[in-house]
Parts: sequence; C-alpha cells; structure tokens
Amino acid sequence: MINKLSSNTNKEILQKLIEIHKKCISKTNSQFYEQEQINEWLSTIKLENIQDQLDSTTWIVIKNNNEILGFAQYSLEDKELYQIQIDPDEQGKEYGRELYNYIENDFRINKIKQISLFATLNTVKFYEKLGFRVMKEIKFKLLKTKIKIIKMSKELV
Repeated sequence: MINKLSSNTNKEILQKLIEIHKKCISKTNSQFYEQEQINEWLSTIKLENIQDQLDSTTWIVIKNNNEILGFAQYSLEDKELYQIQIDPDEQGKEYGRELYNYIENDFRINKIKQISLFATLNTVKFYEKLGFRVMKEIKFKLLKTKIKIIKMSKELV
C-alpha cells in the first residue's frame, strides 16, 4: 500500500524514513562509494531536512502489514524524481518499481512529458530498466567530499 505524507506527518514515521535512508547508504551505496564519502553522506540525513521538504516536494511511503518498507520523494513542479529508498532487507521484491509506477502515473495525470533524476551509481541499472537514459556524469558536493552521480531522464510518451 502506498500513502502520501503531509507536513503534519508524525516524527516516528519520519524517523523510520531516516533509518531506511541511512541503512541504504550504509549497506547498498557503500559498495560503490568510499567510506569517507559514506560517513559524510550519512551525516547529512536529518529530520529537519525532511520536515523542510514536506511542503515543497511530494513524499510517499510503501507499506506492508503497516510496516514502512521504503519511500520516495519527487516534485511535479521541478519534473524531478529525487529519490526512491527501499530498506535493503526488502530490495529486489518490486517495491521500488511499485513506488516508481505510482510516481510516473502522477506525472502522466499532470500531463508532464519528462522525468529527470540524479542516480547514485548503485541505482543506474534499476532506472535503465524503467526506461531512463543516461545524460551525463556529475560530481555532487556533499560537505567536503564529492560523489559521482548520473543525471538521467525519461520521456513519457
């Protein structure tokens, strides 16, 4: 089941999103990035950041038996998918695809013809399977270090 979050979402739910996001960085992204980058990246995941972004972007969660398995963040206004994060213990079970399908449908309903995103190295193949194509490689600045990410886009025909 997919639910949209609102600006008055309780902190327990937001803390679960932080837990999932940090687990993804620690377990999944760490296979593609250096430890220094991972440590810095983890330090940027904070409750205040989510709270600040709840009004300006759309956040959705996917649940099974009332347990949050993952989440996504996107913006129809910016025509951008910011992130899909699935608990590493639940990856490979189609939850990411289910969240993506929900997002693409929202874009289509709103007559948006293209979705852009910045993919971490571990997600490029996932997005390619969904029909995204690589545009260019980017060095994204965290605090002191930079990480390599891939700008991708998909035309919605």
